[in-house]
Amino acid sequence: MPRLHIAGELSIAELSAARLDGDLYTVDTCWASVAEPEDPGLRAEAFAAAVPDLRLVAERLSAAWIWGARSRPPARHQVCLRPGLRARGGPGLLVLRQTDVSAEDLCSFGSARVTAPERTIADLLRTPAGFGDVERDAVVRLTRIADAAGVLQLLEASAAHPHGRRALHRWAALDGGTDNDPGRSTTRR
Repeated sequence: MPRLHIAGELSIAELSAARLDGDLYTVDTCWASVAEPEDPGLRAEAFAAAVPDLRLVAERLSAAWIWGARSRPPARHQVCLRPGLRARGGPGLLVLRQTDVSAEDLCSFGSARVTAPERTIADLLRTPAGFGDVERDAVVRLTRIADAAGVLQLLEASAAHPHGRRALHRWAALDGGTDNDPGRSTTRR
C-alpha cells in the first residue's frame, strides 16, 4: 500500500470522503492514512508529486515545511534550479529562482531533493523583502534540527553576496533573542 494517495488513484470525491470520515489526512496535494506519520520523508514525497521535475530543489518555505518547521506547505512551492537550466511551472504554481546549491547543502528523500536545514535557514535569512513572522518562525523552528555553527559558516561565506549582511544581522538578532532586524522597519514613539 502506498504511503500517499494522489488524485487519479481514487476520485477527489472518494478521497475527500475518506478524509471527512477520519481515514485520511491531506499532505499538500496528496492524502495519507491517519496511521501514517507525517514526517519529512512523507512531506518530501508529497512535494515530489506536486513538483515532478527532478531538477527542481525544494527551498526556503517549501523546505521548511518538509523539515517540519511549518504546519502547511506554502501556497506556491519555492524551488531552485541550477543557473543555465530552464524549467516551467505554469503561472502561479511555483516560485522559481536560479541559484547554485552544493551537494553538501542538499538532502534527498526518494526522488525529492531538499535544501538541508542549515541552507534553508541561510536562504530564509537572506530573503530581501518580506522577512516576516512566517519566515522568522520557520527559522526558529529549524534551529532545533540545524547545526548553528554550520548556519553561521554559510552566512559568513556569503556575506559579500546580495543581502548577506542583512542575513548575518537577522541571525545575530534571533540568536540573541531580540528583534534587531535592520531590514524590518519599526516605529517607536
